[in-house]
Amino acid sequence: MSKYNVPLDLETDNSLRWINECLADNSTILEFGPAHGRLTKYLVMNRNCLVDIVEIDTNAGKNAAKYARNSLLGPEEGNIEKFIWAKKLLSNSYDFIIFADVLEHLYNPELVLKKCREFLSKNGKIVVSIPNIAYNGLILNLIHDNFIYTPTGLLDETHIRFFTYNSIVEMAKRLNLHIVYQNAVIEPIGKYAFTGKYEEFDNFNLDVIKSHPFGEVYQFIIAMQLTPGDVIDKLTPIAENVKKKYSNYANPDQIIKEKSELLEKVLNSKSWRFTAPLRFICKIFHCF
Repeated sequence: MSKYNVPLDLETDNSLRWINECLADNSTILEFGPAHGRLTKYLVMNRNCLVDIVEIDTNAGKNAAKYARNSLLGPEEGNIEKFIWAKKLLSNSYDFIIFADVLEHLYNPELVLKKCREFLSKNGKIVVSIPNIAYNGLILNLIHDNFIYTPTGLLDETHIRFFTYNSIVEMAKRLNLHIVYQNAVIEPIGKYAFTGKYEEFDNFNLDVIKSHPFGEVYQFIIAMQLTPGDVIDKLTPIAENVKKKYSNYANPDQIIKEKSELLEKVLNSKSWRFTAPLRFICKIFHCF
């Protein structure tokens, strides 16, 4: 069984649940990398959508193709970066184009998204879920010089590209796409064996790392469209909660300013000036 063949879960905090939240009933959808079609089936059977699919794994794609209108499968037609899909589906436009944990498997995801722009309907959206390479569990591993690929997860052995929130935003800007939905899957640090744990750093100032606004974000879910629009923002509250909890560490510039002012006050104090000769004598005789 394929490592990506798992049941569809629309109840817990996971990327497909939030992608599904971005979609609308009766839509025309282009789904890249549907694997065995767990989302494809749901969109067709439960939301009355028309779905075209592009899947490089022929065997997995055959299952998804049972529910799709058009299916491009295998290492040739199903290879997203060969762009055969762009020729075969040339006459189509889509309300939604989905990349559920797919962009990180591509050599040039930005070029693929640029081509997808041509297939969006007037109010169409590109909806993506992307793993967060700046997850604190991975940062903790890096401190131990560990960067270990695994069969699945953030460091899936087939991942080629890595993203942070800022790199996703900058990519959208370069493509002249406007973010209208942003959300995240949150995973506690230490949940997965392949990431580091806070308790491994007893003598390390963990508050600095914990104050990272997206440190416990496992995946980002982003929807983008051609024109500006109202934004559904479920990501900023996550960041604000972290900043509030670790306000001192989340604002390092303010800390530096306050400590500089305190140091200046001490150095300019009468007591500091009056004790200068004593400090000089102690230094000569190694009192300190």
